Amino acid sequence: MKAAIALCGLSLLAVACRSAPEDPRAGLRWIDEAPSDELRVSQLSGLDCLVASTFEDGHPGAGLELADASALPTAGGHGLTLRGGATAPRLRVERRFAPGEIDAVRVAVAGVRRGNVRLRWSVPGASAPAGNLELPRVLGGGTLRDQFFFDLAGKLPEGVPVDLEIEPTTAAGEVVTLTELCIGRARLDADRVKVATRVAWKATLADEARDVLVQPAAGEVVKRMILPRSARLTAGFGRLAGGAPAVRLRVTVARVGAAPAVLLDRLVGASELAAGWVDLEVDLAPAGAGAALLTLSAVPEPLQDPTFVGVWSAPRASSPAMRSGRPNIVLISLDTLRADHLSLYGYARETSPNIDAWTREHHGTVFRRVVAPSGWTLPSHFSLFTGLEAFHHPANYNNVAIDSSAFDFLAEILLAEGYRTQAFTGGGFVHPLYGLAKGFESFAYWASKERRTEELESNLERVGAWLDARAFSDGRAAGTAGGSGDPFLLFLHTYEIHTPNTARQPFFGRMSRLRDDLVIDVEPDSDLVLKGFLGTGHAVTRTAVGKPGDALTPELANLPTDYYDSAIAYVDERLAPLLRRLTEPPFGGDTIVVLFSDHGEGLGEGGRAGHANLALNNLMVPLVIVRPGSQQAREIPSQVRLHDLFPTLLELAAAPVPQGIDGLSLMPLLAGQSEPEGRPAWAYAATTNHGVSMLAPDGLKLDWRNSLWKPVAGDLLWFRHDGFKETALAQAPATPEAELMVRQIQQVYSRQANGLRFALRNLSPESVRVAINSSLVDPVSVKSPLVDGVHLDWSYIGHLDAGLAAGATLSLQFENTQRREIEVEIEVRREGCEGEPAKTAVAASVDQLRRPLRRHLDLPPCVGSAGRTPGGGLDLEVAWQGPLPSAKGAREDDALREDLKALGYLH
Repeated sequence: MKAAIALCGLSLLAVACRSAPEDPRAGLRWIDEAPSDELRVSQLSGLDCLVASTFEDGHPGAGLELADASALPTAGGHGLTLRGGATAPRLRVERRFAPGEIDAVRVAVAGVRRGNVRLRWSVPGASAPAGNLELPRVLGGGTLRDQFFFDLAGKLPEGVPVDLEIEPTTAAGEVVTLTELCIGRARLDADRVKVATRVAWKATLADEARDVLVQPAAGEVVKRMILPRSARLTAGFGRLAGGAPAVRLRVTVARVGAAPAVLLDRLVGASELAAGWVDLEVDLAPAGAGAALLTLSAVPEPLQDPTFVGVWSAPRASSPAMRSGRPNIVLISLDTLRADHLSLYGYARETSPNIDAWTREHHGTVFRRVVAPSGWTLPSHFSLFTGLEAFHHPANYNNVAIDSSAFDFLAEILLAEGYRTQAFTGGGFVHPLYGLAKGFESFAYWASKERRTEELESNLERVGAWLDARAFSDGRAAGTAGGSGDPFLLFLHTYEIHTPNTARQPFFGRMSRLRDDLVIDVEPDSDLVLKGFLGTGHAVTRTAVGKPGDALTPELANLPTDYYDSAIAYVDERLAPLLRRLTEPPFGGDTIVVLFSDHGEGLGEGGRAGHANLALNNLMVPLVIVRPGSQQAREIPSQVRLHDLFPTLLELAAAPVPQGIDGLSLMPLLAGQSEPEGRPAWAYAATTNHGVSMLAPDGLKLDWRNSLWKPVAGDLLWFRHDGFKETALAQAPATPEAELMVRQIQQVYSRQANGLRFALRNLSPESVRVAINSSLVDPVSVKSPLVDGVHLDWSYIGHLDAGLAAGATLSLQFENTQRREIEVEIEVRREGCEGEPAKTAVAASVDQLRRPLRRHLDLPPCVGSAGRTPGGGLDLEVAWQGPLPSAKGAREDDALREDLKALGYLH
């Protein structure tokens, strides 16, 4: 076997000798393109069924019993269609499963819209279930018939038998169709593993997602390359599945005319494998320069382990001799930091003395007016990494079905240019499941909600260790990977300043005379639905022992600010050593450091606290850039946008800037040019229905609520902004500039908003009623590019009614569309008419809707109208705008949900 591989290698080497890659650095990477799809072991497994059914002829099948549901006729006779009553339908499994007998369940369900699919298990004699798993439709991983896969490994009670029960939908009254059920044991499928070896993936171990290659069943990953002098190989290994107590890792090199040489032979034990990734570094100097065939292999010991799945993360060879001259880039994101609470920006308290001094000493550029693209974490970071306005991408809702493959990411572009890319984040919405890891060879995230106060300290330690491995002197390796010569992109993110804040001492004691043992919380009032889900009534509360939710007394009114400021001062002190290190040898001569925030925070001003809205304290963020060789400090007063960093950083790295982005480079400003007028800025707050904000450079601010929820639909709110303060205007300014802003804000949103565009125009001479039924309908994510003579009535999620005047157009934007199959039913009837409505339905893939679907509806006559019909009828147009939604479900992550709860996002 080895001889055959060696011969194959020699033939490959002959080809390598004839043609080398144009960019020698590109030829040294195993993974050429940044993957975005995550590999799960369940994708590589088949399922041996102990209980199975295809629900033929509309029956559950042997060993299955239907409860709390009635069977309905099924179109085509395939599957079991059912509707629950007052409670969700249930499918009971009559067989009792012995301990260890099963470890997976797969069920195919069509029609799940409002509910989830739930699997529940219980032990004999118990009055309550022992546990359950619940998957929303977005995790179905299928097309119209969603395949829900429940991985039960390690979840069922040990040593006792279990009974199973399935709810094909948790929504009472919802109609769904079951087409397949399989309960059994998962087994590794050799054919699936073989297919998986053909492309690169993301894989996660121990809270760190990496770019990986799956090792073939033969046990080797090979790469031919032209090795430079003094080359070193870096790679990581991870075991995704398998039970062998140890794995032997080998790295060998083959040269033309020479026997293969073993460069690494290392036995990795169980404890090291269980800890996550095993990082390797191999000196390739013994192989010499020139054409070579490198082989990575991982073999379980003892050899018989049919469940073994090994992956290799980001293997690449590099050399100090190939240093590109491009700068290192370090991004430091201080989540939830509003600019006006930094002493660097004129705040009265000295919250950032170390950042202030570091900026002055290294002639940093301070941007005084920076507008965030959104008021919360996920959309703002997504915009930062793609250069797009927040409403131009789909990351505006709390879901994990974002297809990042449709976007060019900053890390992805820099990776293709030869950069090493690494992230250390606070988790939460800066988590790999939200697509932000694309382009990062390694994306480590904090996942311990119980110890969140240790998040920054822990990640700073990891950053320090990573920089140790990058350090170099005199152009030679410092004993580790640091001599690689490859420039790097390092992203550090922290939630330290984010709620829930605690008193950070000794800083709190220097700033406040108040107690430091109270817990601050942000609690919405009970009137949110009447206010259109705006969240404007969020009140700052304290939680004391025995008194949850007590409103802050006047004496404690400053407590949120004191806690918040103490957190800023704590971050400032902890960051100081890192900032010094990045601006001193060996990094200081070629490292760009960017310090910024993604959004701000309300601290009780005007009775409003928290973020995810369009208040100025949510949108004005700090931005400091320190570049090597800068001769003088600068302050930029012109208004700029956070996502302007995207093209700026690419230009600084001499990397290509994609077409079609919204960000504009800051390079002219960094070079000393001026922009007296500044740049208009937009921000979006979709989930809270605050809508779109436009900040004109001259100080006028317009908030447009593009929601269709009755209390706020179409509201236009005007403000004057001066520095970090805004003042509400009682009425719209009667100026041409204000009129232009209204047109601009609606036109920009209409051209760029991501999702399904729906337009129904009433061409008849009379008013009509329109009913729309679709899983896309809900009061938060259905928006309108334009409100034009439309009166909506929200009946329930999945249904809305609209009154449409003669000549008016119902324009809808279904933003939070997570699937590639669209189903919308429309009924139109004349006002006061007892006749049958005009009906039509749209059932198409979003790919098909790239070309607009157009239909004309004729209105039927009313009963008793002697056959008269109104002229004109209605024109319908449905089209998809923007990148397509994901075709794949994301993995379930209970730890992520718990972390988001700890951060106050989920309740």
